[in-house]
Amino acid sequence: MRVYLPATVPGVAGLLRTGELGPAPVPAHAVTPALRVDEPDADVEELEYLALRYAAAESLELLTPEPAGDRRRVVLAADVPASAVTPRPGVGPAAVTLDVAVPLERVASAHVDERGADPDADPDLLWYAPQELGQLAGT
Repeated sequence: MRVYLPATVPGVAGLLRTGELGPAPVPAHAVTPALRVDEPDADVEELEYLALRYAAAESLELLTPEPAGDRRRVVLAADVPASAVTPRPGVGPAAVTLDVAVPLERVASAHVDERGADPDADPDLLWYAPQELGQLAGT
C-alpha cells in the first residue's frame, strides 16, 4: 500500500543515517475508505495526490520555527504492507498510523518544497528519486 509520510530535511538525513523511518508508530496518510467517501468523484491518482497534500500539511507542523533552520516540507512516498496500516481518527480522512518502521528501501520518492519557497503559502512540491535523498539531505 502506498503511504505518504510527513517529514523534514533533517528527518531525511536521519533516515539515511539509520536506514529506516521510525520507530513505530509512524504517522502517515494514504488513500483510505474515509478519503474515498469524502471525494466520491476522484479517481485513484487524484486521491493519492490528496493524501500527499494532507501529509504536506502535517509536515508543516514538524518544521522548526528557527529562521536559520531548513523550513522545507518533505513528504516521503513509501510502499508498506496494508496490514501495517491503521486509520488515525480525528486527524483527517487520509490519516493513518503505521505499526512498523519504514525501511529506506521502501521509499519510492520524496516530495519537497523548492529551496527558498514559503511553505506556509503551500506551493507545489518538487519530486526527488530515492537515490537523490543524499543530495536533498546534504550528506
